[in-house]
Formats: sequence, C-alpha cells, structure tokens
Amino acid sequence: MGNTEPGSHRTGARTSVWVIEPAQPTEAVLRTARASGFDPDVSIHRVSSLGRYLLSPKNIEVQRRLIGCEIVFASSPGDRFRRWMARSVPWLSGARGSGLESNTELVLSRFDPRPPQVRDRRLREHILEIYAVLRNNDVVLKRLAALDLQRVDDIVGVCVDQAGNRSRMEIQGTLEDKITYIEQGLLKDVTIILDSAYLGRGLFEMGGFDLTSFDPARGSFLLVGRKGGRRRACLLQGERLVEDWVQDPKLVDYLFLLAHALSTNPHFRQPFDACLAGKAIPLKLLFNRELDIRYSDAHPPEAYREVLPGRIDDPGLLDLVFEAINRLQLGVSLNYVPLTGPRTEQMFTNISVLHDMRALEPLKDRLPSLYAAMAARASATEVGTYYVLDSIEGSRHDL
Repeated sequence: MGNTEPGSHRTGARTSVWVIEPAQPTEAVLRTARASGFDPDVSIHRVSSLGRYLLSPKNIEVQRRLIGCEIVFASSPGDRFRRWMARSVPWLSGARGSGLESNTELVLSRFDPRPPQVRDRRLREHILEIYAVLRNNDVVLKRLAALDLQRVDDIVGVCVDQAGNRSRMEIQGTLEDKITYIEQGLLKDVTIILDSAYLGRGLFEMGGFDLTSFDPARGSFLLVGRKGGRRRACLLQGERLVEDWVQDPKLVDYLFLLAHALSTNPHFRQPFDACLAGKAIPLKLLFNRELDIRYSDAHPPEAYREVLPGRIDDPGLLDLVFEAINRLQLGVSLNYVPLTGPRTEQMFTNISVLHDMRALEPLKDRLPSLYAAMAARASATEVGTYYVLDSIEGSRHDL
C-alpha cells in the first residue's frame, strides 16, 4: 500500500513513497514469529525505511535553531517555604497571592538568523557579514555575560524548528559549559536527541528522516499479532532476528492510514514527492481524529461537490447527509517547508481528510445511490474502510 501502482517501488523508481504492504511469509520468518511467542495467526508485512523510522523506538537526531535560553535561579529558603505552602495548603497560598510563579527567566534573541533567499551570492554574503557584527550585541549574550552564577541553578537552551515551534534543550556540563555552548551555538543549528520519531497523540517528528535518500527497494519484515493475550508488533533484522519491539501497536495502524492516504489522494502525495526530490523539507506528520471541520450545503467537501447539487430536495435528508459527513473524519497531515517557488521557507500543511464508511450507514437505505457512490470511492484497510472526503492545503497564514 502507499504506491502509485501496486509493486511500483520494486522497479527502483524514485517517483513515489511506499509505507507498508502485506508480505509472503517465509519459513524463516514464521520460525522467528513462533520463537518470539506470537500466536499462529500472526500477520506479516513489509515496511519501507520510512515505515521503519516511524515505528522504531530508537532515539533520533533532529536539527533545531538555538534562539536563547531559560535561566533557572536558585530558590531561597523563603521560596522553598512558599512552594511547600502552595502544595500543602493551596487555598491559603492562593488567597494571599504569594508569588509562586516559576523562578525562571526566558531570554530570546531578537535577531532573525535566516537570511532572505537571494540569488546574488555577494549580496547574501554581505547580509551574513552584517549579521555577524550585530550578533555581538545580542540580548542573550549580554544577559549571560552579566549573570551572577551564585544565584543560578541551571541554564536550559531554547530552540525553534522550521515551523516556529519552540522546545527546551537540556545542556550537559557545568554552568560555565552551558554558557559557552549557548555563546557558540546561538542562532545556529544544533543537534537535539529525541526518544523516538513518535511524539505522542498521533504526532510524528519527520526531521530525523532524510526522504531524499529514500530507497523504494529497501524493506524490512514487520510482525503483528497476539502475544501473551496482548497485541504486539516487532521489526525484524533480516528474517531471523527481532531487532525492535514497537512501543505501541497502534503505531502500526498509523502506517496503514498513511499508506491509504498516499495511495488514494494524489494531492496529498505531492509534498512527499517534493521531499523525495529535495524540493521540500518534511517537519511533522499528524493523525487527527478530532478535526474541527464542519461541512454544510454551502460548503460541501470535495467528494460531494458533484454528487449533491440539485440531487436532494428534502431539507431533512440534506441535514442527515451533513450530519453523517461531519462524523468519523480522520485527518492525515504533513507539515513541510518548500525549498523552491515563490514562498520558500514558509511552513505549509497538506491534509488528506479521510471518511470512515461507517458514518454513512444511516444513509444506506434512505439514499442508496449516494451511499453507493461513496462506497465506490472507498477502499478497505486493516483498520477500516475509508474514502477521501477532502484535501486541504495552505500556509500558516492561509489555514
């Protein structure tokens, strides 16, 4: 699944990305499944390097721009007593407003470290030279130089990704080491280590995977089944060795949904193709079952624009249709930054809105032709039957 045409990745063409597909079991893989404790009805799949990246529990490295720091000051005995009071007698500390805010100071650079995209090399170098002079007057460097380290407990880096999302970065060493690190790395790309690509709540970090090096001919075996009464999944190295147990089997379901979105929605596939070609950088991948999209007769989704107009005269039936449309939606979205075109270095979001066919069950008898039209668009996955309801794309200024 996830190919423009079934098996197209086997040719070695780098025109599309695939994620996961069923695999023919070999005797060696079946022996590995039995030795790993899986029940006999284990499912065997092949996952691409992208699928493996999304499932792996291993740490990943991502690049972030260091833009400042958070200074954590040492607590005085009075501060510690007030915090104890806040935990022990919250009604008393709250009533008196005893200043229990965190004893930290956030210091961020005021400079934009990203030079504009100019074609003239000499002009770009001149802009960088000007910035190098301005950097010496950065508020972060001045504040660190003026610190009384006797009053400081810790210094934490503050970074930003290309979408503008901030994150904290623990820095190793003494306070002096941390200050030196920030002085040398301020407004530069630094390496941050994340526990895995999965960040939680359906969100994946894509910055640790280089889509330009995606090789469609590479794949790994994935086992999914019951083990000890629980659903489990593991990635194999070759056919005989379990390399990693997937931390949560629901991550495999996300792979099925991503493969479905890629194989059924050419519009959603476009940014992936751009990333493969080195024309865009992927940032985040999100699976969201709580979409705040409400369609109506005035604003129908793409899948219904040719089906609904003038077909339903009964207002009650029309309300029933949109009640169904607005249920059981699933958004698969990719945040990315184009590297070519008129709007480079802006974050874009491309969303494939999938619709679960179960939402249309109330229409099956009352509007059979409409139900049949949508069923013809749908296809089954291991986690349900879906069709593309809509496609949405825009920058953070458009959405």
